[in-house]
Amino acid sequence: GDAVVPDSDAILHWFDDKYGTDFFPATPDIADLAERASCGVVAGAVLYYNWVFQPSYARTMRAAGLRALPAWICLFRGHIVDSWAADARKSFRAKARTQLGVELDDEATVRAALAAELGAMQACLADGADYLRGAARPSAADFSLYAMLERLVGDVGDVRLPCALPELVADTPDLARLWAWHATMRERHPIRFK
Repeated sequence: GDAVVPDSDAILHWFDDKYGTDFFPATPDIADLAERASCGVVAGAVLYYNWVFQPSYARTMRAAGLRALPAWICLFRGHIVDSWAADARKSFRAKARTQLGVELDDEATVRAALAAELGAMQACLADGADYLRGAARPSAADFSLYAMLERLVGDVGDVRLPCALPELVADTPDLARLWAWHATMRERHPIRFK
């Protein structure tokens, strides 16, 4: 029958079970790293910058909502999108606070927490390695972090969703290895929904 698997980690486990893909190799560290990327500080920052922080919400989710509205709706477009998104924004604010572990009133505090976590993720890249933890193939950890970075600095492949923090790459030259890894993931494993 048709299986609907809604969670990213669950989807990768499903591929492992059904096709032997080995996205979760026997090393427990990969599973922990995948969960950290998809449920921790980076994921909280994705929620914060896409839904909570007004300037980046305006360029991401609000902009996507405006694009989705029919052209004949010419008045109050922003108000319509904001009204539609209000409950989601409230819910994502609470989830972002939990995942980030910081108060959300000061964007600089959120940015610092994100930069520290991205530095920790970069530390999982061995010099010259193409994938996290020096693996020969991408693992669940690679795909989890890649998906999160796409929402922060990418365009989510063929969806072309505006990123939340286009300036982050230029603002963090100390994360050059992480950004090079992200570029490699985009080239070798482009996200395709269509």
